[in-house]
Order: sequence, then C-alpha cells, then structure tokens
Amino acid sequence: MGLRFTAVFLAGLFFAPSVSAEVRCWDRAFAVGVLEKIYKERVVSHGFSLSGELVELFVSSQNVVVGNTWTITTTDPRTQVLCLISNGSMWLDVVSVDAAQ
Repeated sequence: MGLRFTAVFLAGLFFAPSVSAEVRCWDRAFAVGVLEKIYKERVVSHGFSLSGELVELFVSSQNVVVGNTWTITTTDPRTQVLCLISNGSMWLDVVSVDAAQ
C-alpha cells in the first residue's frame, strides 16, 4: 500500500496547479511511468528542439476513465531529465501533417 500511495501522491504533485512559472522536472523513467500508469498516456508524436532536447506529446485515449488528457514534455538526452511544459484535457487531433500538405 505504501508504494501505491506514494505513486498517487507524486502524481498529484506532478500535475498540481502552479501559481508560479516554475519548471517541474523529474527523472525521465519516473515521469514516463507516472504518465503511462496513472494517466494512461502514451507518446503520439515527438521531435527535437533547436537546442537538442527531445520534445514529446503524450495523449491518453478518449476511452480512458481519466479522460483524454495530454502532456507536452522536453527531455535532455544527456541527463535523461524530463521537464513538464504543459498539460491538460480534451486533446483533439484536427488533421494529420500528411493531410495538411
């Protein structure tokens, strides 16, 4: 029970509203585990920023009880530190990149 409580508590901290513009960062393996296990999110797209960071979009299925959530992150490939950029709900794919061209 202790480990489950810890995971749920940390998930609350992971997505707790912030009154400041502080950046929230964690070990990549831990953060991806929270996104996958608690929020049922998976990577649907990714790319590299001009500074070399991996930028990823995680999205949950619309059929998940948690409710169609999304998270945008960056990861420093040298340190494997993942930082939360933004997150929310009601993600909707408007058009694929191929269809837009």
